[in-house]
Amino acid sequence: MSDNYEPVESEVKNTPNSDRSNNHFERVPSIKDEIKGGDIVMTIENESNQIISADEDKNVKARKLTELVITEIIPTTEEQLEIEEEVTDEIEEASIKKVNVIFLTLNASLGFFFFGYNLVNFNTLQEHFAVIFNWSEEEKIVYRSVISGIIPFGALFGAFFSGKVTNLIGRKYSMLLFDMIGIGTNLFSMIVNSYVLVITKFIQGLCVGAYSTIVPLYINEYIPNSMSGLCGVIYNSFFCLGVLVSLSIGLNLPTDVNDTENSWWRFMFLFTIITNALNIFVLLVCFRHDTPKYYYINKKDLVNCKKALRMIFDNEKVIEKYIKKYEIEKVELIKQEVTYADLCSPRYMRRMAICIIFNMFMQLSFINGVGLYSKFIFLQTDPDNAPLFTSIAGISEYAGSLLTILTIEKLGRRTIAIGGFLICCLSHLTVSILYFIKFYDPVPYLIFFFQFIAGMSIDPIVWVYNADILPDKGVGIVTCINWMTAVVVIVGMPNFVISDIGLEGTFLMASILCFMATIFSIIFVKETKGKSKIEIEIDFMDFCSDPSERNKEGTTEKEDTEKENTDKEDTEKEDIEAKENIEIKEESIEVKEVQ
Repeated sequence: MSDNYEPVESEVKNTPNSDRSNNHFERVPSIKDEIKGGDIVMTIENESNQIISADEDKNVKARKLTELVITEIIPTTEEQLEIEEEVTDEIEEASIKKVNVIFLTLNASLGFFFFGYNLVNFNTLQEHFAVIFNWSEEEKIVYRSVISGIIPFGALFGAFFSGKVTNLIGRKYSMLLFDMIGIGTNLFSMIVNSYVLVITKFIQGLCVGAYSTIVPLYINEYIPNSMSGLCGVIYNSFFCLGVLVSLSIGLNLPTDVNDTENSWWRFMFLFTIITNALNIFVLLVCFRHDTPKYYYINKKDLVNCKKALRMIFDNEKVIEKYIKKYEIEKVELIKQEVTYADLCSPRYMRRMAICIIFNMFMQLSFINGVGLYSKFIFLQTDPDNAPLFTSIAGISEYAGSLLTILTIEKLGRRTIAIGGFLICCLSHLTVSILYFIKFYDPVPYLIFFFQFIAGMSIDPIVWVYNADILPDKGVGIVTCINWMTAVVVIVGMPNFVISDIGLEGTFLMASILCFMATIFSIIFVKETKGKSKIEIEIDFMDFCSDPSERNKEGTTEKEDTEKENTDKEDTEKEDIEAKENIEIKEESIEVKEVQ
């Protein structure tokens, strides 16, 4: 952005309270910052050479100005500066309607309940469906892999296309759309036909992928910054709750798989109609507005934006503060919208690579593989108690996800990820050794332990971390890659891994992969707990192999040279254009004189 940037007329007109001053936004000509001992000390020099200092005695203003460095634009009216000074973190925290925030998060999290429930409900039905659908032994093997893998495969497409849907019709109506699709799919699944079963599971996969993108987006755009970690854990815990409920309902299946008169499987398939209908009711009756950020930036609707903010704040100053933040984000989007090509630029490339590998390691830890095939694993060790153990495994994962609510803001994302992968590595290694020595009694309890640790660490942290460091398009791509890896693991685990190297080799391989994930997290995963977007940007700003190569301004000699060359070229172009304009004017004057 050039130094003489001024907002265009349309930007000022579309900005709330734009009639207060013609200089609603001012370009900051120069910014110097240095970080000492974690405190950001900034001086911002404006056009009148007045200096605004953000020192230790003005923490609130320093934080506000720091957040605005990324856009290089600051509001300069007296009223705006008063808002920055008056609305402290304590005032914002006191103004939050926490009951509304929690209720909103719980309702939106029903999408993740659908996600977890339908991902594993086939786990307990495999043997029964082989009889109900008259599958031969060969068909049983094929359908077991296809149906287990078709939901992640459908989720891959759902995650990719849901971003376009949410931008077109909004976050709220996107959830309503997929709720209705989910209800229709569950009704359609009552038809006893193998091909219909595969199709319905694929469509459920589309809904699962959509929910995995829409729910975090809806919640993150609605809730206050101070509650983002807590609410992120809540919606992930609903995924684990869906798994638990699905496995628990499966306990009521007849013990005789040849009992084709029992229709309990139909109730299992229809159960999520209840949660879909509940979500629709609450969205239409209680939370009738879309997210305030979507209203302001996408729809340019200030009235509904304020109505949505009043659902979670009872202080008008706090509401005004959030509107100012949306103003800045809107102007930044006008200047530079993040495209898919930008995700390959130095600004995002490192973050994208970290999240892609992080998400792949999550699936390669066999978190979903063990969850989907837990009954098969328990049948190899204790056939009589396999259904009970399968449900206990679901309970363990859900209990772990609840514990994350207490630990995520205290320990941080990085610490939980490192500890989770390391403990899962040791758990898998122990199971592998037990299978090698053919001592199976402790295996179920180690599976419970793994599900508990994974539920409180690997599973929730990946989703929260993606949203912390990536833009929306980046989150969508990483989610697709997550599901691609899940398809490979879920389809490959029974057909290629277990059948070729046995359970002992399978868990040994999972242990090695978890150890690699631990080392990767130690080296590359940066902590984001309690950090603003600007602080996260600063953390990922250093792309040099040697940080000492950067100067006080945070740039390298190569970058400075490139900038100087670019500025020189721009200056030469401006000079040429100026000369051409002068020549044109002189020619017009000569023509007039001749006339």
